[in-house]
This record gives sequence, structure tokens and C-alpha cells, in this order.
Amino acid sequence: MLCRKMIRGFWRYETAALYLLLLGCVFRCFFPWEFPGFTQPLSFRDGIYANAYLFLTSHISVSTAASSSSLRILPMTVITAVWCIVAVFLLFRFFAKYRSMARSWELYEEVSSGAAYDKVVSLCGELKIKKVRILQDELITVPQVCGLRYPRVLLPDRNYTDSELHYILSHELAHWKNGDITLRFLVCLARAIFWWNPFLHLLPRYLEETQELRCDITVVTHQCKTDEERIAYLDTLQRALLEAGSCSRQLDFSLEAKAGLVEASNKKELLQKRADVIANYVPHLKRERFAVALMLCFLLFSMFVSYRYVFMPGSTPPEKDRKNELTTDTQYLVSDGDFYWIYSVNGDIPPQRISQQSGEMMLENGFPLKEHIE
Repeated sequence: MLCRKMIRGFWRYETAALYLLLLGCVFRCFFPWEFPGFTQPLSFRDGIYANAYLFLTSHISVSTAASSSSLRILPMTVITAVWCIVAVFLLFRFFAKYRSMARSWELYEEVSSGAAYDKVVSLCGELKIKKVRILQDELITVPQVCGLRYPRVLLPDRNYTDSELHYILSHELAHWKNGDITLRFLVCLARAIFWWNPFLHLLPRYLEETQELRCDITVVTHQCKTDEERIAYLDTLQRALLEAGSCSRQLDFSLEAKAGLVEASNKKELLQKRADVIANYVPHLKRERFAVALMLCFLLFSMFVSYRYVFMPGSTPPEKDRKNELTTDTQYLVSDGDFYWIYSVNGDIPPQRISQQSGEMMLENGFPLKEHIE
């Protein structure tokens, strides 16, 4: 979202970066690995992080009325349990809505002949889509596309011209070919699992806008070669959205849109952006490919940094422990055959014998080596 605000024209690029960003964040949350010799700790001895960590990992005694004994629990355990319970509930509700939507699709009449069927077969041949279904009903208020394994195109029950059918079906199939339905499905799963993350709840609005603009660019690039064709495509888009806004049965469509599995847009600001893209878009393949490569490098670098450094709590040791702390200013080494001796400069700590390997490691860290005891 930060890049989208700062980089002009970010919505022109492929949605592959959105896939990797979402999957990378989910992967990073589920696999918080620390690699020996690579991961470096960033210790916080005081402040909010250290105090919060101390609270979450300290047992709390809870007294029960039925028994005189107290129950010791970890706040982290309680938080994890709440997280899992809410996530399971949200996942169950999401799949229940999806199942209800899938059942409603079966109630619509399937189109197996006519102009719409011939047009979609022709477009599927161009886009290399093996299977598609066209469903039409008066309850459908605006053309939509849904389905994960294969596309289902939902059309309102009205008469279309050949030009309208061409652009509507091209737009819906471009959504499915770009992977927009799968990405929205993954976003819904991520929102259900990481329901406590506010950024995931802001993502669908930006995702919808990006996908709509990218879809318009796909249609304009492959289907609209002249200005007249662009005007016809824009008129078809505006007419479809206008009819959806004036339909009295808008509730059915809004329930499907809330599930995040079909396309929906009737916002004036987004419509203005889409009109600008349709009218003025000029492809810059080299520049766009460079921007995609730059974005992917940024994501890989972010993943690298996230595994390179890890936040860890720290605490200031007591004064008595700090006196015994080994430093290059207060200790030195003396070699004695196959092992070493650690001596204190002030002589307040008894000498300690260590192995040759440990001594060599201390020498690499800057501890001085002397031939005799001072």
C-alpha cells in the first residue's frame, strides 16, 4: 500500500507482486526460522517490547471459587487460544458463504447456445481456457465472473448487442485469466486466519481497484486497437454499472461481493480512473517489466532482511554479574599447551582453564594473548 501511494502508475503492473507479497507475509508468519550464523538478534533491554514480552511469558495465578488452589496460566497461551478459536469461526463462516454461493449458481439457467455462447467459446480459444459456463438469470444485476477451477460467467437476463457481449465477456474472462478470483480467495483466507491484522482488512479495497484497472488494461491491449473500440468498451462498462446501480435487487449482488469472490465496483472515483486508463493507456513493455522486476527484488530483499534480524528481549544484568563479565579490557589469555587460562587484569576473579577451541574463539573476538601472568 505504501508503494501504491508513492509510485505513480503502480496499478499498471502485473498482479504477480501482490501474490508474492501476500504469500510471503503468510509464509513468514508460519515459519519464523532463525538460522545459526546468519540471523542476528536485535536486543531491546527496556521499553514496550521488553515489557510486553515479559508479561506474555510470565505465569499469572488465577484463583478459582470452587477450589482454594490457584491456576497458573501464560497470557501467551490465552492469546493463542483466542486467536485459534476466532480464526476457526471465521473460516467456517467463510466456507459456509462460499458453499451457499456455489449452490445459488446451480439455480441459474445455463446458456448452451446463442450469440453469448458462441462468443465465449471463441474467446476461450484465444485465451486457452479449456472449460467455461455461462449462467443467466434476472436475479443477477451486473456481469460477474466466479469460480476457482474454471470460470463461471454470470450475466443479467437482458438482450446484448454483439459489441456489448464481446467486451463484457472479454472483461470477465480477463479477470479469471489474470488470477484475480484466486487472489481474492487467498485474501479472504488470510483475513480469516490473521483477523487481528488491520492491514489485511484494508487490502481488499486496494486489491479490487488494482485488479479492475489491470483488467481494463488487458482488454484495451488485446481487444481495443482503435479509439472507436475504446469508446465502445467504455460505454459498455458505464452502461453495465449504471444498470446495476438502478436495479432494485442490489442486495443479492452485495452479499456476493462481501464474500470477496466476485468482482464489484460502482465507485465514482474508481470509474474515473478506469475511464482514464481506457482512453489514454499506452503500453511501455520494457518499463513495466523493469518495474515488475524491481518490485520482485524489493520483496526478496525484504524477506532476506526479515530472516537476517530478529527482535529479542533483553535485560540489564545485576551489578554483581557485570563484575564477572568477560571483556577484552578486563581479561587476557595465557597459553598452556593444549588449553588456555583466562586471567583477570585486576586479579579479582580466579583464573579459569578453557579448551584450545574456546581460547581461539576468544582470540578472534579480540581478547589479548600474553606469554606470562601479570
